Amino acid sequence: MKTIIKKPFYQGIFCLLLASIAIACSNDEKPLLQDEEILSSFEETNASIDQKVATTNSVCKKSGTNTSREYTPAYPNNNSAVNIKVDDRTCTYNFENQGSYGVYKLKANSNHMDNLQPRIERASKVVTNVKSGNNVQLKGTLKIIRAGHKSSNIARDQVNNPSGTYFMQAKGKHANADGSTPNGSSDPAVCLFLAKPRFSGSTQTSFDIYREEITVRGGSGTNGRRLVFLKNVPANTDIPIEMITGFHKANSSSPLVHYVNVKIDGTSYNWQVPTPSTIIPLQAKYRMGAYRCKGGEAEIQWKNVTTKFTNN
Repeated sequence: MKTIIKKPFYQGIFCLLLASIAIACSNDEKPLLQDEEILSSFEETNASIDQKVATTNSVCKKSGTNTSREYTPAYPNNNSAVNIKVDDRTCTYNFENQGSYGVYKLKANSNHMDNLQPRIERASKVVTNVKSGNNVQLKGTLKIIRAGHKSSNIARDQVNNPSGTYFMQAKGKHANADGSTPNGSSDPAVCLFLAKPRFSGSTQTSFDIYREEITVRGGSGTNGRRLVFLKNVPANTDIPIEMITGFHKANSSSPLVHYVNVKIDGTSYNWQVPTPSTIIPLQAKYRMGAYRCKGGEAEIQWKNVTTKFTNN
């Protein structure tokens, strides 16, 4: 039930406010101005949040609009071996179970938490002891129902082409050996695995899988990343997936290698993260689920997920 403020009452309050402001201005009371600036900032922040709350004119649904970015689903949830919490930045859908699958669904423009792409993901434990033999692993079964898609004149194999949804990514912070501040994100991805749809008419029938890899530490966009085609997989089909990211030395005199090795439907794709002597890797970790939807909707399903963590 809405509260109705009668006009005379509202006008009286307005007049009192005007009188207060006039007195403050005549006395040059800076504390009042500071309070007004704080209030203005608070209102602006709230306004930007309110614009992302579910309304009848947005892609948001009240049933899918979580108020906390990270939360633990209220029921026993599939894929919790990675993390019992989910990072949910989409207001259209929530994480859900379907049989043995954990279901991650997104819709374009549905991030009600920040100005980044929508996602529902789980974050792994973090390898912080950077030495040979330490790593974190993911193993499971992936099924891609659909991926986000937006038509573009940009070539399909270019980083800035908007088609596709990420289903997992390897991450890891680093430091510069000279002590300077690293370029790029404070929590950078080193490579992401992207599913781009192939169509028969309007139906997504298969997906080209790419590794979006950095070409330089802290790299982003067309100058710092590139897409490498791995393979095509059919839609709505169980695909076995393995990923291991961590650190390795061939022998005591060899440089320490930061690697991300994956196996997709039985085929291995190994990759070394660019790590020149000027860079000090600080960690290795991964995220899995569904991330990015620049057009339409995406649905990624995972089951039989296990993880292994070594940080000796």
